[in-house]
Amino acid sequence: MNNVNCYKYFLRNYFRSRVKAICAHQRQYESVKIADELARLSEFRRACVVGVYLSLPHEVDTGPIIGLCRKQGKRMAVPVVFPEKKQMKFAWLPKNSKNLAQNIYGVLEPKQKEFVPSQKLDLMIVPGRAFTPEGFRLGAGGGYYDRFLKKKAKTTCAVGIAFRMQVQKKLPVSPHDRPIDKLIVPGHIFN
Repeated sequence: MNNVNCYKYFLRNYFRSRVKAICAHQRQYESVKIADELARLSEFRRACVVGVYLSLPHEVDTGPIIGLCRKQGKRMAVPVVFPEKKQMKFAWLPKNSKNLAQNIYGVLEPKQKEFVPSQKLDLMIVPGRAFTPEGFRLGAGGGYYDRFLKKKAKTTCAVGIAFRMQVQKKLPVSPHDRPIDKLIVPGHIFN
C-alpha cells in the first residue's frame, strides 16, 4: 500500500467514526436539513429519476430524501454492486422494504432487480466519507462510484451529501478519483 492509499485508509476510518459518533437525534435533524437543501436545487426539481443510496449508520440518512422523492412523485433507483466485476448499476427501488436484502457489504439492494439504464438517471445522490468544496470525495474504498461517475451521462447531476465536519479543504486525490457536480451540507450547497 503506497502513502496515498495509507492516508486514504486512515481518513476513511477517521470520518466513519466521526459520523457514527453523531447522536441519532442530531444525525436525523441534519439529514432532514440536507433533504431541505436538495429540494431547493433546480436539478432536483427538474429530475424525474433520482439515483439514491440506502444509507448505513455511518452515512447521512437518506430516508428524508427518499420521502421527499416519493412525495414529489419521482422514481428512484438504488445502487447494486457486482464485486466480482467491481461494477455498480442502478435498479428501481421497490415500494416495499420487504423486497430488499443486504448485499455482501451490508447495504440493502432490491431482491428482484430491474436495472435502469444509466442515462435515465437525472440526478444521483453520492455518498462519501469526506468531500472537498470543489467536489472531490473520499469514498469507501471500493471505487464503485468513481467508475460509475466516469461513465455517467453528462446530463446526470451527481450530488454529494455530507455533514459539515466531512467537508475538508483538501483530500488526497488519485488519478481514478472522479469529482461530483454539487455538494450539499446542512444549510449550504457547494457548486
